Amino acid sequence: MDLDGLLDLEENFYAEGYELGVKDGETAGYNEGSVFAVEKGFEKFRELGRLYGKGIIWAKRLPGSHGLLQAAKTPNSVSESSENHAAHDGLHLPDLPPNPRLEKHLATFLSLVDPLTLVMENTEEAVAEFDERLKKATAKAKIIERMLGETGSTHQHEDSQAKSGHAKQAATSGNIEDIGPLPARMMLEA
Repeated sequence: MDLDGLLDLEENFYAEGYELGVKDGETAGYNEGSVFAVEKGFEKFRELGRLYGKGIIWAKRLPGSHGLLQAAKTPNSVSESSENHAAHDGLHLPDLPPNPRLEKHLATFLSLVDPLTLVMENTEEAVAEFDERLKKATAKAKIIERMLGETGSTHQHEDSQAKSGHAKQAATSGNIEDIGPLPARMMLEA
């Protein structure tokens, strides 16, 4: 009887299990990384789009803003359709006072958030440039908001409101799993 093969049986199963685990881990890691990349990319582009929208509205409120919007390379169809929609509804935001400093900040801001000038490649350099532009645009938006006396809605505030709304919805649906962790109980002194 050959017992030497039985002595190595545990090592063989361990090596086989280890190799299968490594292969499964690589696949799962790649899939998780891909999903994470798409989520983070979407969040960044959504934030840049939100900032771009604010910039267009600020530019439209400036007196004589036609040249500023053309410098930002805004497509005519978008600006015309928004003007027609606002005129149709009878809505009008108040004009901003003429301010050369504000116009300069706004022109810089619009050049940072202009979607036509964004590099859409998936390289480290392009991602770093996008992140830098988003960071500068966020800072410039805060400067403009302070100049205008507006209070900027922070993204974290919106997220916390959405999460609290989700918790309320989960509480009314009756699913305890959807509510999240329960608050700690207060210790009562006996």
